[in-house]
Amino acid sequence: MIQVPIKNLRQKMNKKVATFALILVIVLVTALPALANDNGDDEETNFLIPDHGYTVDYYRSYGEPTLQVSLTGDPEFKRGETADLQVKIANAGVIDGFQRLYVNQKKINDSLEETIALKEIEEEKECTTAKDIEATLQSGTKYIEVEPTTSVQSAEELETGHTATLSYTIKIDSDTPAGNYELLLPVNYQYQANVRTATADVVNLGLTDTEYTREYKMRNETLRVPISIKNEPRLEVTNVSGTLVQGESKAIEVTYKNTRESIAKDAMARIIVMSPLEH
Repeated sequence: MIQVPIKNLRQKMNKKVATFALILVIVLVTALPALANDNGDDEETNFLIPDHGYTVDYYRSYGEPTLQVSLTGDPEFKRGETADLQVKIANAGVIDGFQRLYVNQKKINDSLEETIALKEIEEEKECTTAKDIEATLQSGTKYIEVEPTTSVQSAEELETGHTATLSYTIKIDSDTPAGNYELLLPVNYQYQANVRTATADVVNLGLTDTEYTREYKMRNETLRVPISIKNEPRLEVTNVSGTLVQGESKAIEVTYKNTRESIAKDAMARIIVMSPLEH
């Protein structure tokens, strides 16, 4: 029998393990670039946003969206009514002006650069447009309920000078006191805060179609929708006097009380006789 020293066996095994590990590393290094390309390397490039080192800012705009709300149709409702509200949101935002930021690119001449700068102004004009609007109608009183399935409405975009109509459903309790009420309309949306022009260096990022980068801000505000509950009389029977005997005709007295705010005029009461009294 040939005996091999244990130390020599361990050295040979370590060499084999090291060789296998080296081969595995080479395979992975070779395969990873291919896997990256197969898994959408182009998509990652498309989502790249050039930082300020690849853009310049020629102009700063001064203007934001200004949202106003109104109710389409009659704002007066009755007690016990289920009503569909058509809430109109208008954008009255205006641009107050532009400020020229004195930025100069060294790689292009002045006349061409000024043309590029003026194009940025056109993009800056979108600063008054509200985007991704979400409006949630809320009631501030227990007497008026907003139907949950309609409480949240949205609009994709609202340019200045335009309107969007949102539909909600409310239920008014039959015991609601008459008077004026306000429904709350929390609104959140985005708007363009700044535009920057991409420089020629942006091609170094693999972006060939990028002309501008846009910075957005989020705004939350609460608008108010005024409505009123109609002032109407309500008559309730408070007392009945008199007795009836079978086979006799007799008068009874019924006392009515107006439990509401307004006066009931030209009131007429009628008793509808039902079985067995009608016989």
